[in-house]
Amino acid sequence: MTSPSPGQIARFLQNQYDAGEEAYLYVLTDLMKAQYDAIEDARFVLQLDCPDLARRRHAIFAHVPLEEFRQIIAIHVETLNDAVRDIRPDDIRMHICWAGTMGPHHTDVPLKDIGEIRFVEVRVWADY
Repeated sequence: MTSPSPGQIARFLQNQYDAGEEAYLYVLTDLMKAQYDAIEDARFVLQLDCPDLARRRHAIFAHVPLEEFRQIIAIHVETLNDAVRDIRPDDIRMHICWAGTMGPHHTDVPLKDIGEIRFVEVRVWADY
């Protein structure tokens, strides 16, 4: 069963939380953890949809250096890892994408540039 990552939710539900972006991600993480656990409790495989980990580079953060972008998504990964900490790795899949736009993808961040960030032990599949 698919479910968006906290970082993906934050992309569309703008932060109106006073404590800042990172604190907002943790609030979303706490909310989504219950949802992710319920998916596992129902014996479904959880597919985390995480386009925020790749698409945000060219869509929002093209103006920042790669290392700064990597620091931003490292926080997203940290919160995501926290949200799935009680789920067996075999019961999790992660979908990372760069968006299915009709335009060229010459500004996409290569998977090799973000793949070193320590994801929870899940099976990752990327689609262009």
